[in-house]
Amino acid sequence: MDNSSEKKHPVNLDEDLYQALEEMIQGKGFKTVEDFVNYVLRITVGKRSVELGKEDTEAITARLKALGYI
Repeated sequence: MDNSSEKKHPVNLDEDLYQALEEMIQGKGFKTVEDFVNYVLRITVGKRSVELGKEDTEAITARLKALGYI
């Protein structure tokens, strides 16, 4: 799924992690590390959102805001 029209936000990864991800995705159908990270996070958030309660969701939202992601 191409989400190129959606607003993007940068996320900084340690160089060694980025390099490991680049190696991991070779031949797996992902064009970029960013595509892979988006894929993994969408799956993770999708699974967790059912398990999170209102207090957990509020705490996560507050933390993401404090970090400048929201």
